Amino acid sequence: MTENSLNDRLLLLTIDRKNVLDEIILAVNKSINRAKVYEQDLDRLNNEIWWPLAFFLAHKEDVHVTSAVIQECLRWRKCTNVYDLRLIEFVSSPEKLNIYLRGKDIYGNRILWIKLNQHDPSERTIDQLLIFWLEYNLKTFEMSPLTVVMDLSGAKNIDFTFLKFMVHCFKYFYPGCLAETLIYGNPTRMHASIRLFQTLLANYEFPMAHEITEKHQIHAFIRDSNLPESMNGTDRYTMDDLIKSSPANILPSGEHPSAVAETTNKPAELRPSIDDIISSKRFVRFEETEDPDEMAPNGHARSSSTARKQSTTAMLRLLVEEKQNAEPFEWFEADGIAINPKESLQLRQIDEERDPVDIFVIKNTGNNGLLFKIKTTSPEKFRVRPSVGFIPPQESDYVRIQLQNEYRPTLKAERFLFMGIRTNNENIENFGTLWKEVPASYKIEKTFNCHMASSDPLTLASAESFRQREPSIHSVNNEV
Repeated sequence: MTENSLNDRLLLLTIDRKNVLDEIILAVNKSINRAKVYEQDLDRLNNEIWWPLAFFLAHKEDVHVTSAVIQECLRWRKCTNVYDLRLIEFVSSPEKLNIYLRGKDIYGNRILWIKLNQHDPSERTIDQLLIFWLEYNLKTFEMSPLTVVMDLSGAKNIDFTFLKFMVHCFKYFYPGCLAETLIYGNPTRMHASIRLFQTLLANYEFPMAHEITEKHQIHAFIRDSNLPESMNGTDRYTMDDLIKSSPANILPSGEHPSAVAETTNKPAELRPSIDDIISSKRFVRFEETEDPDEMAPNGHARSSSTARKQSTTAMLRLLVEEKQNAEPFEWFEADGIAINPKESLQLRQIDEERDPVDIFVIKNTGNNGLLFKIKTTSPEKFRVRPSVGFIPPQESDYVRIQLQNEYRPTLKAERFLFMGIRTNNENIENFGTLWKEVPASYKIEKTFNCHMASSDPLTLASAESFRQREPSIHSVNNEV
């Protein structure tokens, strides 16, 4: 998305929609108390159509909601004194370098850096600094799209008050300019807080934030020259840079030259998503999940699925049987092993399961045991049960993959890696050592994509033909 994206959208508006915008502007001018708003803001509203258009698009083209939000925004701007914000007021603040606008991502979106790992939650100057930079983006770049990068590496706590304020600003005061949100270096102890933040974004109808768990991932989305040194980049942002790169105060619209719009080689709808980029082949990193409940008390994998049947719903058992009885062309086959699905998991909602689910059915058709492990590019999003196991010769087992429901909007380019070793060693704790030691001829690797199924949720009623049959997890279909 380029800086002229709003004007580009305006060109696509029909005459009727332009008339609707004119009606909104007229209604605001009639209703607003001019003593409580800036005249400059009314001038922008009346003369720069991209501004009311941003509100109109952000609020689903609802005339009444758009009019009300614009009026509230105009009053907020006067009450907050946005035109009186000056950089010199923040020079003595310890927060001055914890939030700044600098550089671009590979889409051409400007980056708003927020160092929450260095922020003191008791220091509220960061709220004013946020307004300063959002206002700078409004006045100078006509609310161009921003990528927000929040650095949490080493953070001990999260200022949720600030996060709520930031999301509220993007929704009601600076609509249409939040392009992406990246969370970098999220410590394990912060996972619950990040879940709350993801919920907050969803409540405000924003896309979920992308959690960058590995340093190499962010290099795929932001070039080294724009990355700070703390993220293994080459950019060093200092007080001198702050003074040089920003005006002494926020200039009214028209007094600062607008930047020339940049172009990209592909239209926005054809560009790869951030998930595609950070999960692209040369940057893919599979990680394992820990599911201690799926292991036997002695640390060995359960060789039988009997122990899991009590927690396996009827619908899930039907799904297992459906995959076991699939046609031969639906299986991936290697020497002594068969896996369904063949290429891609199709997650779907089923009865008695809160989260979308799909099944790996793994058949060991060889004469030796099969020790396996399943990894994923985003272990925080999925439950893999079991993630490691042992299958005796001529038997089969299944692995349940569940996408945690709150991560459904982020499912775009996730992958799973199946790793298998032909061995009679049943100790799953030895998997890592065995994988390094055994010859390549004993190993099996297969990568699977992952998508949401387009079909309706699977119910017992829709699977009537399977209701009378109980799946036999360890039977091997000799046709496969």
